[in-house]
Amino acid sequence: MAHRRTPTSLSGILAIDKPEGMTSHDVVDTVRRLTGERRVGHAGTLDPLATGLLLVCVGPATRLSEYLMAGTKVYEARVCFGRETTTDDREGETLRECELPSQIGDTALATEVLAGLIGEFEQLPPTYSAIKKEGVRAYKAARTGKALELEPRPVELLDAQLLAVGEDYWDVQLTVSKGFYIRSFARDLGRVLDSAAHLTALRRTASGNTSLETQPCVDLCTLAPTPCVPHDVGTTAPGRPLQTLPFIDPVTALGFPAIEISAIEAQNVKNGRPLTLPPTTPPSKLISIVHKDHFLALYETVGKSKLANPRVVIPGTIPRQ
Repeated sequence: MAHRRTPTSLSGILAIDKPEGMTSHDVVDTVRRLTGERRVGHAGTLDPLATGLLLVCVGPATRLSEYLMAGTKVYEARVCFGRETTTDDREGETLRECELPSQIGDTALATEVLAGLIGEFEQLPPTYSAIKKEGVRAYKAARTGKALELEPRPVELLDAQLLAVGEDYWDVQLTVSKGFYIRSFARDLGRVLDSAAHLTALRRTASGNTSLETQPCVDLCTLAPTPCVPHDVGTTAPGRPLQTLPFIDPVTALGFPAIEISAIEAQNVKNGRPLTLPPTTPPSKLISIVHKDHFLALYETVGKSKLANPRVVIPGTIPRQ
């Protein structure tokens, strides 16, 4: 008989270092099985090939997922030239092969090319992506041989740094907006150089205000009571009782200005009432509301006034770590 998960008292954000070979959903399912909490979600998909920072929200903190996803992200990627694939990464079948760019080992040229790509532009998502069109996932349609016709989407490349060059690859660090596909960038970079290219390695080093440098990430295997094996998320025991997890500070993760409120105001916040913000509140569209080291809510300011209305109220609050 299937285990039936029920809400727990857990509420917070986990910064997990996702291993290669697991989908983001695998990670979410592992945390569900580990905690017994059904309300678990991630803030930004990582492909199975990718490793690195994956923010996972547990319990009522899942209400903050969309705000965590909205921030910029930083990746370290290896783009390999000479071959374009169906999936735009090393796991796909070859679509076409080309000669390597003649000056692939020229670091000055590589730096110049990357700098020229910085800015806002329209990007065509990979054929194998989680984008939905008319209720169908693109990757599911592609697997049946009936690939969807996806439309380019506005994205922004905020920064691009060359880390290294090899005989047939460039290692790059990219700072990107929400919705940016590194696989698409690799594919398009090959075309810019009159060649072909695909992604062979990817690691997310930062998401919004959380980064591997400033926030030690949790190895998913250390959370599980049994060894963690990619694609074998059923190894963790369902409903394992956990009262503490290495949650990160939600205020820092969100990055919005925070104000401390009184007990009376805290009760008003729990009831979803508007707040009058202190005159010293920094100008911001969204404000984190805190009481005694607990995150209560996100409030949205009204014009230039000091009045703010509830955007997200967390049942039971989220302790700050």
